[in-house]
Amino acid sequence: MCMSANLNLTDDMPSTEFLETIIAGKPVQVTLDYINDRIKVRSNNPEDIDLLITYLNNLTLQNGFGKVILIARKEDWEKTLPFGYILEAVNSGYFQGDPAYFMAKFYSKERANRNSLILEDNILQSVLQHPLNPLPPRLPSGYVVREAVAEDVPQLVHLYEQIFTTYPSPITEPDYLQHLINKYTFKIILHAGKIVSAASAETDLKNMAAELTDCACRPEYQSQGLMSYLIFSLELDLIRRGFKNLFTICRSISTGINTIFRKQGYTYGGRLINNCSICGQFEDMNLWIKNPVNNLEYRTLPNHP
Repeated sequence: MCMSANLNLTDDMPSTEFLETIIAGKPVQVTLDYINDRIKVRSNNPEDIDLLITYLNNLTLQNGFGKVILIARKEDWEKTLPFGYILEAVNSGYFQGDPAYFMAKFYSKERANRNSLILEDNILQSVLQHPLNPLPPRLPSGYVVREAVAEDVPQLVHLYEQIFTTYPSPITEPDYLQHLINKYTFKIILHAGKIVSAASAETDLKNMAAELTDCACRPEYQSQGLMSYLIFSLELDLIRRGFKNLFTICRSISTGINTIFRKQGYTYGGRLINNCSICGQFEDMNLWIKNPVNNLEYRTLPNHP
């Protein structure tokens, strides 16, 4: 087994560290996520899952992480169960159309404890009562949507600082935002020259899957359908580029953002327990999925931004 590291440094310590390791002759990328006190990895060695799990266990104990997230394939997710992993969620089409199983193992009682279970269940049941929106969302008059550019970074920093006291990634750092704008699809909505809403799509070209994330809207501009429009605009771009699996991970206690994705045709895939640090604490996150193959709604507006 050999290993190399690539560090993303923020101030005096890394926020994220990527390890390339070889297990049974096959490469595996492991993410050490210091902000969210966890390890994340996608499995591609179903015949050697026990070796991978042993490696992850040692790495977790060495670094004192509270949680391991193993995104497993259909061939190997059940093999993780004897090692103390539990199934949290399923993305029905992540691996080029095949399902991805979000397996988790907790290394502390505090991290495994679910303090808001009943509240989150009630919110989810309320969200699932909303009917799907049969029509594409429309942008209100006086607003403009476009892709973010470098000059937008200062306004974006201010937007995310206003919305989130803490966030699972260093979204308020200008260099990190510039990296997102350069690498992924990052869209904004402006009103009177001011950025009032933003969201991005982080793409996995190998699996043709995309995560819709970094959703934010200034409080005084909410309830106008801006986020629904922004999500639809991102979806349209992704479908045109051939992406087959779209998903998002939303705060379980947020009725608004879960309702938006529900009404736009996303399917609930499960809940990730104490998944990440957001707004000052670890929170549960809901997984929502859309596999829009042959979805006619994306073919009716060829000039849609």
